[in-house]
Formats: sequence, C-alpha cells, structure tokens
Amino acid sequence: MRRFRGLLALLLAFAMLAAACGGSDDSSGDTASDDSPTTTQAEEPEEIPATIADTAAPEVEEEEEPEEEDVDSGPVSGGTVVLATQVQATSINSNIQSGNASGSPSSQLFASPILFDGDYNPEPYLAESWSFSDDGLQFTLNLVEGATFHDGEPIKASDVAFSINMNKEFHPFKPMFGPVESIDTPDDQTVVLNLSQPHPAILIAMSPALLPVMPEHVYGEAVADGTIREFAGNTDPDVFVGSGPFKLDEFDPSNGIIRMSRYDDFFLGAPYIEELVIQTIQDPNTTIIALENGEVHSANLQGVADVERAQGLDGIVVTPEGTEGIGAVVSMEYNLEDEVLSDVRVRQAIAYSLDKDFIVNTLHGGLPFRAKSPIHPGSPFYDDSMEGYDFDQARAAELFDEAGYPADGDGNRGISLTIDFIPGVPDYQKNVAEYIKSALSEVGVEIEIRSSPDIGTWIGYLAPRDYDLTMNILFMWADPVIGVHRSFLEANIQPIPFANNSAYINADLEAKLSEAAVELDVAARTALYAEIQATLAEDLPFHWIETLPTHSVYSESLQNPPLTIWGAMSPMHEAWLSE
Repeated sequence: MRRFRGLLALLLAFAMLAAACGGSDDSSGDTASDDSPTTTQAEEPEEIPATIADTAAPEVEEEEEPEEEDVDSGPVSGGTVVLATQVQATSINSNIQSGNASGSPSSQLFASPILFDGDYNPEPYLAESWSFSDDGLQFTLNLVEGATFHDGEPIKASDVAFSINMNKEFHPFKPMFGPVESIDTPDDQTVVLNLSQPHPAILIAMSPALLPVMPEHVYGEAVADGTIREFAGNTDPDVFVGSGPFKLDEFDPSNGIIRMSRYDDFFLGAPYIEELVIQTIQDPNTTIIALENGEVHSANLQGVADVERAQGLDGIVVTPEGTEGIGAVVSMEYNLEDEVLSDVRVRQAIAYSLDKDFIVNTLHGGLPFRAKSPIHPGSPFYDDSMEGYDFDQARAAELFDEAGYPADGDGNRGISLTIDFIPGVPDYQKNVAEYIKSALSEVGVEIEIRSSPDIGTWIGYLAPRDYDLTMNILFMWADPVIGVHRSFLEANIQPIPFANNSAYINADLEAKLSEAAVELDVAARTALYAEIQATLAEDLPFHWIETLPTHSVYSESLQNPPLTIWGAMSPMHEAWLSE
C-alpha cells in the first residue's frame, strides 16, 4: 500500500478543482461485508549528454536473430481469468449496496463516468471530460459518443442521471450524492449536476466501485416502484443488461461462481480476456493452493501467514498496491454511554496501556502501517503529527488515578469490561483483542473476551450498543466525506452497523466536518482535517491502531492487472494472459 505516493497526485487533482471553482452529511451503515507504504527514492539518472554530438557512436555488432520465446508480442487476446474472493455477492448492483463482494463484479459489468489510477488521479471513462462551475455549484460531465449497453442501446445522459438518482435513493452512503439537488441533461452527451453546496468528493463518487451506469429502460420500472433490491436484473443473466467491458453469463451463489464474457462492442475496444470468473473461496489456504496450481490468477490476502506464504511462491506477485481507496483502518471502539468509558481519562489511559508497535511489528510482522485516526495513512488528508498514545503504563496509571480508579493492594482498579471482535479476521481482530486483554490486566483492568460465531451476531452487539469495547474495521472509501464522517455525526447514532455506534457527540467537530465537506481549496481542506483528527485524538471515541494490510496477489501470467486505488473493484479491460 503506497503510504504517501498518492499525496501529490490527489492534491493536484483537487487543486484543479479549486482553480475551476475559484477559490452535513448523514449516512446509513454499510452492509456487513463492507467494513471488513514505504516511500522509495528514485535512483539518480545517468548524466545525459547535452547534444547527440557529445556521445560516442557505439560500434555496431551483428546481432543474432532472437529466439521466438524472447520476442515480446504484447497483449494477447483470449483465455479465462479466475479471480478469488472470500465473500459471495448477493447482488451485482453497486447502486443499491456497498462492499467488495458486489463492487468487484459490478466494476467489470458496468462502466462509470470516471476512473482513478493508483495515485488518485481521475481519468476519463464514460465521461471524456468534466468541469465545475466557478461557484462550485454545478458539475458537468461530457460523455463519450458511441458507448452502448450490452443490448446495443446507446448510453445516454439520461441513463447517467437515472443511475445517480438510484444511487442517491438506495445506496447506504448518503453523502456521495446528498448535495445533488437536480440533474439536467440538455443533450444525450451532457450531464449537469446542480448542487446545494460545493462537493469535492463528487469525483470519487463517480468511480466504478461507487457509481455503475445502468440502463433506465431495463431498471427504471423497478426503481420507480421501489422493488429494485429484489429485481431479477441484479443477478439473472437473462434480465441483466450492463455497460462495462464484460457481460454476465452466470450468477450461481450456491457454487460461489460469477461468470462473465467479454463485450466485443465495448466503447474502449473489446477486452483481451475472453472469459472472467469470480470464484468465492472462503479459506485463504485453499486460495493460495489454487494460485500455486494456476487455477486462480488473482486474489486479495490479509493474514500474516497467508501473505508470507504467498510471497514464497514462484510465479506469484504479492504487492500492497491496489486497495488504497478502500482505506481500511483497524480500531478499538468505545461505547461512550458506558459509565466507566464515558470518562475520556479512562479511554486515554486504556490507549496508553497498549503497545501499538508490538501489535504492528510482532503480532503482524510489520505488514500494516500504524494508524492514528480514521483517515487512512495513505490519504493526503492524514496527519501523522497527532497524538498516537505511545505505550506508557506510567501515564496510564496517572490517568486511571485521576479518573477515580486507583489500584488496590493487588493492583486491581475495579474496572471490568467486555471486548468483542469481528469474526473471520483473526489476525487483526481476535488476536488483537487477546493482546488487549493481556495488556490491560497489567494495569489492573479486567477484560472478558466475548466471541461471536458469525458477523451477524457481532452486529447484534454493535448496532444497539450492547458492548463495552469492540474491535472494528472501517473503510474510508477514498474521501473522508464518504467513509469517515458517518462515524461522528449525532444524527447517525442509530441501531445499524458502521454508523455512529460509539454515540459520540461533539457539535464543534460536526461543524468542522461540514466545513471540510464543502471546502474546495486543497490547503484549507487539509488544515480542517488536521483539526478534526486532533480533536478525535483528544476525545478518543475510537482508538485507531493500524491499517488492514490487504495485499494484491496475482500470477505473473496475468499481465497489466488493475493496481489502482480500487484494486479488484476496477475494470480489467486492459489486462491479458501471457500464456
């Protein structure tokens, strides 16, 4: 995962936005599957001669004809690529739900207005260009000509407007298109979004993972009558009509298979890959064996032992690149309605009691990066200067004492708490919870670990705040407006997962969040998020620990895989198999 590679690129992107423009969101929770960087210095170039005359002409030697296998033939058309995923999709309509499970197939089957590369640079896709009005209250997309849906019907501005309105009504991330008051389509290639306020996150919201462009003539009736979540076109190849580089051939959740074939009339040219298969494999060990045997070409791995094992395989590439946009951060969440934990001194004392370097480097082999806020360290808005609560048991003891919990003769402070964790991610959940229990016992706090058999049970504790402490994983979704604000809004204290489940209330911070959401000046927006992170570090509704180090793992035979900020939730129209 690039730690700060995307910083300059995204700042430049937002700088262009600010230049063009001169100058509260609420959110529903995700689905259960949702919220599951070293800097290298370039070598100095050799000195370049001022002119060609300054170079000595090399002696010309007769070269042997290269053997056929040494000739790079470039992209090869054909073949079947198999992508492994751990969670089976229940729908391939990313306008009505979020998460990797639906986002991965949706990004292959539908096109979006804008793409993003691995450095947060926006790139043309269905929109060949875009612009903001001077006041930032209009955002205009200029669509390419000649793009068609899989049934041959042209993709028109009205379809883009329809998709945005569907997303606004049914997607859980309300901030993405919340500021969109109306949409004008003066012609078939022009979409004009009229905004209630400047909205710098609109570019990210136009990504494949977040805005699939869908045909109104197929999905319109289901949206109009409110049955879109049950509509057969979300899963049935006989009804489904997409806009992306691949067509849906099979959706078989019982066998964990989604099968697609290339769309020969795709507006950017037919993909090289003839067939694309997404295979659900829940066991990482099985995934690694399948990679080794050539049965799977690409997967994502998080477990320490799994990543290390994959790194030792011949012909397999393992890289942290390709998931920066998701921005998953592992944290310990406090229930602020608990009498003990409502005291910020107790929360801070607990934070000082935990050795984060031990967690990152010893428990997790140095794979994650230390995180001090809900903003991912790979984001240009992350501020590493904030308080991180370095391991300090003496300071923890002082704070416990100040809060009225002095240690007795046996070292006990009379504090007993439970800690929950998300099942299915043991390295970054269960193992950390067990360490927290051990670490807090050393400062006189008794912790009971409560295990949930499945994620539904865990959500049953989280959503109604039936917990004291809980491990959690929250996704940033590339822009803080989309994935971060939701956790700290008073209006979002509701009994659904991945909302404001700690019951944190800070009106001044909410005002700062609202200000940051509309600020188009890059420097000013960065400064606002620095203030927001400093306040959160002080109030500590969560204790942020580390990133979730998802690694992209793929066979060397898979050429040009999309290692963008969205990784597997990026189209594979430019990838191919070399053999």
